Amino acid sequence: MKQQNLILFSILSFLVGVFLGIFKLNLLLMIFLFYGILIIFLFILNKKLFRDFPNLQVSKFVVLIWSIFFVIGFWRATIFPRSASQNEIGTLAPVNSAKIWGTVCQFPDKRFNKTYFVFCAEFAEIPGKFSGQTLGKILVSTENFREINFGEKLKISGNLQLPEKYDEFDYKNFLAIRKIFVFSIFPKIELISNNYKDEEKFNQSNNFIKIKNFWLEKIWQLRKKFNYINQQIFPVPQSALSAGILVGDRSGFSEKWENYFRRTGLSHILALSGFNITILILAVFWFFSFLPKIWRLIITGNFLLIFIIFVGGGSSIIRAGIMGGIGLLVVHFGRQKDALFLLSLASFLMIIFQPLILVFDVSFQLSAAGVLGMYFFTDFFKKLFEKFFKNIFLIEILAATISAQIGVMPIILKTFGNISIVAPIANLVVEPIIPVAMLFSFLAIFFGYFSVFLGKIFGFVAHQFLSFLLFFIEKINQIPGIEISLKIGKITFVFILLITLMLGFLCRRFSKKKSNIEILNQKHY
Repeated sequence: MKQQNLILFSILSFLVGVFLGIFKLNLLLMIFLFYGILIIFLFILNKKLFRDFPNLQVSKFVVLIWSIFFVIGFWRATIFPRSASQNEIGTLAPVNSAKIWGTVCQFPDKRFNKTYFVFCAEFAEIPGKFSGQTLGKILVSTENFREINFGEKLKISGNLQLPEKYDEFDYKNFLAIRKIFVFSIFPKIELISNNYKDEEKFNQSNNFIKIKNFWLEKIWQLRKKFNYINQQIFPVPQSALSAGILVGDRSGFSEKWENYFRRTGLSHILALSGFNITILILAVFWFFSFLPKIWRLIITGNFLLIFIIFVGGGSSIIRAGIMGGIGLLVVHFGRQKDALFLLSLASFLMIIFQPLILVFDVSFQLSAAGVLGMYFFTDFFKKLFEKFFKNIFLIEILAATISAQIGVMPIILKTFGNISIVAPIANLVVEPIIPVAMLFSFLAIFFGYFSVFLGKIFGFVAHQFLSFLLFFIEKINQIPGIEISLKIGKITFVFILLITLMLGFLCRRFSKKKSNIEILNQKHY
């Protein structure tokens, strides 16, 4: 246990260092502040925290380790690039007229009114300023009149702009996470080639990038096949909902439906968050409840791997998959201590590669906060719902739903400034249905690859759940005044966050005794 404590608090020290380093504060001042807080912390918790380290020399060693991790975190955040380096396209912006050749190097994100895609520049011409080879990524937004495909070689002509901070949204650092330092709005787009054949101006890719792009193109073709089969099996808008809950594709929804999901606090079901994947793999785990534990774990693990590959295998998807696996430990197995350790370790590995996600990536924050919410509150709500329900799967889904909602609430208030007063009820109704709808939608499309008729058999079941979800969301939106604006400042946010943590610790303390579900699970295994 003492090794886990050492690693856990070392990671916490690293995260504190990253947080302070992101804002590029004075390192010596921050080290002095860190040691001051650490001394107070050790004075308060000395007996409990260091009961495994009675030797004073060992305690000094532990403090030294924490300090080293703090400095590493601070250093990692300060050296992470926030602007374009030499020879990158971002150094040429802003300009109103540029011609750039390159490749669509990430999967396009199609919405109801426009399409976003990442364009890797390889050659640029800017009259009177530059002409030659270049590097770097450009975030391009364009109309939906033509389909943008991964791997296409394009020529774009138009503006290049530098991202800035808009109100409370730091667009510059949000794009910097993905190492994008420039964007272009509605440029003229010309197709050069739709594959990876060598062209005169496209000769910079090394073998690793070619191999990576080869497999990404295969996954992209798989995604296109997915969309085709999805539309063959499900009518509109059920096909839009199945695409949304399975791969986070919102392109099939109109602006009206986008607002429906937002106003009911259900937008998260259209995003591949750690919480959604937790619910999905819980459903898979219970679907095979007739098998021994080891086979259920093998099947669930392989299903999760196939699912991550199937939906694109991007960094955000992998993060959500990791969070989902940790969520399974919390909700079903009751392994809170192991889950907290794994969550910290996973966060450490993610942040060491992309330190800015700690502050500027809302999807990462929501995934981590959702898992933390399940860590603190799940046992409490399990015991509460045991008094009203007998079905174990339903109890776990409801407990996980409410726990995750409590965990993400401070971030939602700070980031979006709106709160849905029907969100708790809407989530309680919708969340138990989502994993079943996801599972049968996935099975329908999976078997649809081999036979559309076979896919429609599973699709018939999925269609009933998808139709009910759409009916419920549409009807609840007819209630007037279901969304209120609630802008909060940084101080209020910190206060709400501290209150949430205090409630979490209290719920954990009152839930030390194992719930009936955990006892039943242990007997079953």
